[in-house]
Amino acid sequence: DDAHKKITCTKKNDECKMFICECDRKAAECFSKSEWIPEHNHLPRDQCH
Repeated sequence: DDAHKKITCTKKNDECKMFICECDRKAAECFSKSEWIPEHNHLPRDQCH
C-alpha cells in the first residue's frame, strides 16, 4: 500500500548525502501526518515558502 511505504536512506551515501537524505526523510514523515485542509487550496503557490 503506497500510503504506508517507509522511506530509507542508503548507506552508500557519503556523510553529506546521508545528512540531506535523513533531513528529507524526517520532513516527509512529518508532512505525511499533517491533515489536508481544503480551504487552503486557493492559496497562491508563489507565496508558499
